[in-house]
Amino acid sequence: MKKVLITGDVEGNFDFLLSKIEQLSQKQSFDFCLCVGKTLSTNFNPNQFNLDNKKIPLPIYFVDTSEFSPVLHTLYPNGIEVVPNLTFLGKSGIKNIQGISI
Repeated sequence: MKKVLITGDVEGNFDFLLSKIEQLSQKQSFDFCLCVGKTLSTNFNPNQFNLDNKKIPLPIYFVDTSEFSPVLHTLYPNGIEVVPNLTFLGKSGIKNIQGISI
């Protein structure tokens, strides 16, 4: 059985999300994280992961309802891996993630 961590609005605060994932992972392991709601924000900079040498400890898949969602849906209707282990799922449709249909 897969163990999925589900979170609501991240609003670009990936430092907080990653610290929560680390904290929760000390008690239980997860196969992946699913973010729904407002995932990105104006302060989100994907290059910051490379500059700060940040590693995302487990795959994070997200949909987005922020002000960026129309742009994401237009540019990447089928989804895209933004940085390693952080993947936008795309505009619509069913995705199979580690044997689970989302």
